[in-house]
Amino acid sequence: MKQVFSKLKIDCNLTFEAIYNKKISQTVLLYYWEEIADRARIYAFGKNKEPMELFEVFLKENPHLKKPKAMRLFTAMFLIQQSGARRLRNTLGYTGKKSRKWYDMIKDIKGLVTPKNDVFQSIYEVDKVLRDFDSVKPNDFADIKDLSFENQPERRKFYYEY
Repeated sequence: MKQVFSKLKIDCNLTFEAIYNKKISQTVLLYYWEEIADRARIYAFGKNKEPMELFEVFLKENPHLKKPKAMRLFTAMFLIQQSGARRLRNTLGYTGKKSRKWYDMIKDIKGLVTPKNDVFQSIYEVDKVLRDFDSVKPNDFADIKDLSFENQPERRKFYYEY
């Protein structure tokens, strides 16, 4: 906790009263959220564009890449967006001794210039909620009926069987 506070330039005593306030909580939460969201932004590009159009933009934004490497990285990003990183990695067989190839490719992808305005909808929504940082109180849920498992045996059964 001390490392994160020093990195974020937060100067306070490490007591419960000092740590648990809205400003510090939001700052720390947004710090970790940015790490998560930046990884997701790499793969979110051009949901409403044709692949060739995306590739042309990709080449313009990454002129330092040779065409074969650009095509390989673009294809990897596109497949990761469509099917997920795990499935692509397993399909390529980049596991075990070949895992170094996978990590090299991911490192190359992270170094690319990608449009920051293309973001997964869920990332955008979570980001907005965290930046607004509205507090939640028990009264906010007053209109919701009983959510416990005691009065809903079918939910209890499902929960405990799986």
